[in-house]
Amino acid sequence: MTLPGSARSGPCEELDAYRLKIDTNPPPPHPDAVGIAKDKLARCDELLTKLKAAETGQFDPIKAQYEAARDDLAQATATATRP
Repeated sequence: MTLPGSARSGPCEELDAYRLKIDTNPPPPHPDAVGIAKDKLARCDELLTKLKAAETGQFDPIKAQYEAARDDLAQATATATRP
């Protein structure tokens, strides 16, 4: 999903899609699930910022952290948006 007037793509676009899914679904049976998903999203945003600024020697370890955090986000989002 590319936002109108933006050049966001790749990981930014993917995180925007998770953000939209979390924010636009009805409350789940477990209210804490949305908060957990938002915390996971914030962690992914933080790691993506670090990844963009990473030097060559730092890139792979940060990328691995980001990918693990993204997997956690996917699971948390599924829980938060489950009817």
